[in-house]
Amino acid sequence: MNRLALLALPLALSFVTGCTDKEDSDDETTDEGSDGSDGSDGADGGTDSDVDDEPDPDSDDDDDGLSLADEEELGTDPALADSDGDGLDDGDEVDNGSDPLNKFSWPGAGIWPDMSGDVTEEGDEYAMDAVMPNFYGTDQYGSEVNLYQFYGSVVLVDFSAGWCGPCKTVAAGAEELWQEHREDGFVIIHAMIDDYRGSGTAGESFREDWSEAYGLTFPVLGEGDINSAALRGLGRARVYENAIPFMILLDQEMRIDQAYTGSGTEGRIESRAEDLLAGE
Repeated sequence: MNRLALLALPLALSFVTGCTDKEDSDDETTDEGSDGSDGSDGADGGTDSDVDDEPDPDSDDDDDGLSLADEEELGTDPALADSDGDGLDDGDEVDNGSDPLNKFSWPGAGIWPDMSGDVTEEGDEYAMDAVMPNFYGTDQYGSEVNLYQFYGSVVLVDFSAGWCGPCKTVAAGAEELWQEHREDGFVIIHAMIDDYRGSGTAGESFREDWSEAYGLTFPVLGEGDINSAALRGLGRARVYENAIPFMILLDQEMRIDQAYTGSGTEGRIESRAEDLLAGE
């Protein structure tokens, strides 16, 4: 089987400090009650200042679905719905089995982070070492997803097509590669440019089938401006040379670090991704 396929497409408690209501209860100035008591209110001798200032452990002041008791146990911020800044509420992360204190731990399978608010520089060219311009597509679950949602992660964008044999070879090992490094801040995005029949688009039914065939729980995108902007721009910059699978590795600031063409490059990709994750 050919190791690459030629493509003809252009392609985010304070406790009520116990007001200790200091009592100026000097022995000489206390008021005596008519019954000869010491003037304190209440049959049990308690004072007005003996108010229960303890917060309610069942309260949810940040409306993230976790009680104060839950937040204290987990170590999350009871005043902030999204403690790790990945765009997902703490309660949603707990319900879906991800870590609300790790911005790189998110459920996947249609529940993606959104760290686009952290972007410090948006790209406007497709050259090597330049910041990759944002692009968007629709995922296998029918939701619109854009590249910059994964800002701060090392991202592998794989441009593939359903009819491409080498693309299938790469897809077969992609989920394992992602799972191995995902909580360190590594993401894979399959940017599908065509379906099995060569229709020139990657519709939702195809994306669903592709993700199911290879057990992919990271974003499998199609349509949007993948062909019209991203791949075409990479081609004009001569980063993409009209053969797939074509993959670009982006650093945490979305700069194009490396480009790879064909299957058999997975080892080099993983090695370089590990370097970037380590800050090298």
